[in-house]
Amino acid sequence: MYKITQSQLGDYTVYQLNDDEVSSLKVVPERGGIIIGFQVDGEEILYLNEETLLNPEANVRGGIPILFPICGALENGEYTCKGKTYQMKNHGFARNMAWEVVGQQTEGRASITLKLSSNEETR
Repeated sequence: MYKITQSQLGDYTVYQLNDDEVSSLKVVPERGGIIIGFQVDGEEILYLNEETLLNPEANVRGGIPILFPICGALENGEYTCKGKTYQMKNHGFARNMAWEVVGQQTEGRASITLKLSSNEETR
């Protein structure tokens, strides 16, 4: 049986997806859609420094972040597009933005669908 539960960790909602109690996955959409936990047969597979997760100013250490639109760093932290220069942090902007949960499914699998909408910061 597949199920999705929600809990709170500090100011963040954690979605936990379970597969017949054999495996589970924890996702925090509000913190860049990061996966913060993955268990198989009760054994945690991922490392996570919870202190950095709970500090919105810190880069999260551990988990599986969504790195978009780049992985790594830009030279001088900037890029040029159509003659204009922009600043961008290491690994892009997606990992620092709140994602929206737009779908959930537990029929035949446990899944959630996350969405990051375009805004002034992403443009």
